[in-house]
Amino acid sequence: MVESQYCFELKEIGANLDKEHEVFNLMYLINLFEQFYPEEFYVKKAKKGRPIKYNPKELLTFLFWAKNNKRESYRDLEKWCENNDETCQLVLKCEKPSKTQLNRFKNNHMELIDKFDQFLIDFAMAIGLIDGKIVYGDGTILKAWCNTFKKMYPYEINYLKKFLNNNISNTELWSKLKRYFINEDDNEQLKEELKDLLNEFNYNLNSSGIHLLKLSLISSKNFKKVIERIQLMEENITGKHSISITDPESRHMPDKKGKIGLNYNYQTVTDNKYGFRLVHYITNNTNDQKEVKRLVDMTTERIHTDNFTICVDNGYWNPDQLKKILNSNTRVVIPDDTEASRKKQKIKNKNRSGKRQEQLKKEEEKHKNKPKRIKKTPIQIHRQNRRL
Repeated sequence: MVESQYCFELKEIGANLDKEHEVFNLMYLINLFEQFYPEEFYVKKAKKGRPIKYNPKELLTFLFWAKNNKRESYRDLEKWCENNDETCQLVLKCEKPSKTQLNRFKNNHMELIDKFDQFLIDFAMAIGLIDGKIVYGDGTILKAWCNTFKKMYPYEINYLKKFLNNNISNTELWSKLKRYFINEDDNEQLKEELKDLLNEFNYNLNSSGIHLLKLSLISSKNFKKVIERIQLMEENITGKHSISITDPESRHMPDKKGKIGLNYNYQTVTDNKYGFRLVHYITNNTNDQKEVKRLVDMTTERIHTDNFTICVDNGYWNPDQLKKILNSNTRVVIPDDTEASRKKQKIKNKNRSGKRQEQLKKEEEKHKNKPKRIKKTPIQIHRQNRRL
C-alpha cells in the first residue's frame, strides 16, 4: 500500500491576515515617512566592533506595533517574536531580534522615534483626526521595577566622582585596590597600607558606591561606563534625596495606594476629538504642580499653535506657573477644590464592594422616603422688668 503524499500550498507572509488589518496601515505610514526623511534610516558602519544586524525601518515598525498592542517590556517583545505571531513575522521579515538589540536600537535612535511620533501628529492633523482646540492633561504614577536598596546620596556621588577622576593616573594605587577588591588578596601588609583609605570609603560610600568602585577597577571600558552612570545620576539629582543607581530617573513618591517607593510621574496630553496622544514624558517631580507650563509648551510645539484650551485637574494648581501662561493664547481650565473633592468621593463610592453599595442605596432610599420636617420659627419672649 502506497502512502498518499499531502499537497502543501506555500503562502506569502501575511497572507492569512485581513487586507484591512491595522499592521498594514502602520507599514504604509512608515513607508511614507521614509519617503520624506530617507536620511533618518541611513546606518553608519562602524570601523571597529560588530556590524549592526538590525534594520532601523523594521524595528521602528515593530516598536510602534508593540505599543499599539500595549507591549512595552523588551523581554515581553522577545517572547512575542518567538511565538511566531504572523504580524511580527510580517513586520520583521521572519527575523527574531533579542531584547538587547531592541534596547540598543531604542537608545541609539531616540531622535528617529520622536521624529516619527511628530510625523504621525502632523499627518493626523492634516486629515482631520486631531482637532487641537481642546486637549486634556493628566499625570499618573508608574511603578519602577528596580531594587530600592541600590541607591546613593548626592554627597556619595560627588565623592566617588572626585576620587575616580583624581586617582585614575595613579597606577600604583590602582593596582593595590584591584588586588584587594578584585583578586581578594589576603596580604596583611596590603591591608595595612590601605587601612586609612578603606576607612575613608566606609565613611563616604555605602554598599552601592563601593560596588561601582569595584566595577571601575576591572577595566578601562568598565571605568567609562561607571563615569557615564555617575553623570546620569548627577543629571537627576534634586535636593538631598537619594538616587537609584540602576534607574536614576525614578523617584521616591507615593503610588495610587499610598505606598512610597521608586516610581515615575508619567505626564500625558490627549486630544479631545478621538483621544490621540499628543505629549508624553516622565518627570522627576513628585507632584503635578510644576508641570502645567511644560505641558502647555510641549503641546504648542506639537500642534504648532498656542490657541487651544487645556483641561487639567486640581493637582496642577500653581499661581506661579499659571502667570507664565497668561501672555499666551492658551486657556487653562482647572476645577474648584470643593468640586474636585466631590468627584473623588463619588469615585470612591463606586469602587466600594457590592454589599457596601447596597447599604448606601438603602440609606439613600430611607432619606428620600422620610417626610421633610417643617421648620419652626423661633418664638421670642420679651420679659418685662417687674419691681417687687
